[in-house]
Amino acid sequence: MNWARNAANVATDLVDMAQDVMGAARRFGFRRKANTHPVDSLEDTKVAMAALGISFLEQGGLPSKEQQATLQRALQQTYDMSEADAVEALILARHTG
Repeated sequence: MNWARNAANVATDLVDMAQDVMGAARRFGFRRKANTHPVDSLEDTKVAMAALGISFLEQGGLPSKEQQATLQRALQQTYDMSEADAVEALILARHTG
């Protein structure tokens, strides 16, 4: 019975994550182009820089929460973004690569 509850929680988390990605994509005007890698579809500099930052962090394995927070703050300061905008840019960036 416990496995069923866990499966339901995982499914809910996946739906929530997909909704976050779709919301971020809409907010930044991301449109996936057919037969094109998602990175080649990035037109917003902020999202492209977020994707670049994440890719560098992930070269050494999964980034720590501290590294992710540092990247988020750097995006906020460099591009004068709100916290919500920086979080959304990182969400979208994680799912384009």
